[in-house]
Amino acid sequence: MDLPTIHIHRITDEEPINEFVEVLMQEQAQDHTGLLRYLLIQESDFRALPHYFGKVYVIRSDVLKIGYLWAHPFQKIVRIYFFHQDPSHRSKGFGITGLSLLEKEYEELKIIQVILHQSKKRTIGFFERCGYNQPDCDEGTGFCRMAKDLGW
Repeated sequence: MDLPTIHIHRITDEEPINEFVEVLMQEQAQDHTGLLRYLLIQESDFRALPHYFGKVYVIRSDVLKIGYLWAHPFQKIVRIYFFHQDPSHRSKGFGITGLSLLEKEYEELKIIQVILHQSKKRTIGFFERCGYNQPDCDEGTGFCRMAKDLGW
């Protein structure tokens, strides 16, 4: 079976981000590591924060909404703050394709970076399979930094 063509679409200021915010809030409520609470100041700020602090992308095919990427380019680094894939679309190659498209979007920058909690073993494994370095973890907080050099 052929995979559908996957693309990413940036949510702009003119488009509502309510669905993204809802997913973000659900993830934050289930996030026992505190990473999203660390990134997001308070619930009332959710709607404005992605537009002022990075860009939100929808990962989709022509018929499927697969997930979201929230990334922030800063100087020569792109930092991924949030990567959500609908559980029914996992392990089908969609996430790898979406991440690859994001990397191409920022190919003029040098490094793409993600911060994860060390308890997120499956997610860490995903980023390792996508070419990100071994996680550099802070034992005090449990947060790990992973990066990939985009010097194609």
